[in-house]
Amino acid sequence: LSSADSLSPAARAYTEMQIKTFANLVHSLAHQSLLPPLCHIGNSAGFIQYPRQVASAPFNMVRIGTLIYGYPEITAPWTNVIRRAARLTAPIVAIRTIGAGGVAGYNRSYQATGPRRVAIIAAGYGTGVPPQLAGHGSVWVQEKLAPIVGNVYLDHTMIDVTDIPSATVGDDVEIFGPHLPADRVAEWAGLRVCELLVPALTQARQRVYR
Repeated sequence: LSSADSLSPAARAYTEMQIKTFANLVHSLAHQSLLPPLCHIGNSAGFIQYPRQVASAPFNMVRIGTLIYGYPEITAPWTNVIRRAARLTAPIVAIRTIGAGGVAGYNRSYQATGPRRVAIIAAGYGTGVPPQLAGHGSVWVQEKLAPIVGNVYLDHTMIDVTDIPSATVGDDVEIFGPHLPADRVAEWAGLRVCELLVPALTQARQRVYR
């Protein structure tokens, strides 16, 4: 459903046409005993906006994406009870002190304006941290925000923990989660929340389901 997240009359008419067209095909397959065991057309937005059409016969499942992580693509009266469930963390693997004028990162992407304490976390654009967060984003360390400094690299990211003196190697850093909602981080990066969640959760080295 290409336009299920839109509220415009034209988009609604198009979406309803898509659902009807596919339903007709499913009925035709059923008459020819060719019906597969699972039939669905409802994505997250479709399930929210068109529950009667996509969650009833001839369909017998829905395929929700970002909604399962607690981030509806569009809101409805019942969606405000959904809790955000996705959380991405990575450990601090090194901490270095950089003097005024000191540089760090490829192409000297970060230059300290004064004595700074810089931590390296074991996550980068290959493991869920969008490169667009360079210079724009922060992570959550010991109940405080720590800004991302320099570029985001393949497997690591630098953060400024000067104002978090107790931060130490081994600390878990929240990239997004209960303190930093994924939609807020996506906004910093100029992305849709699905463009943040899907790559991050696909590349996570360890997944924990609760």
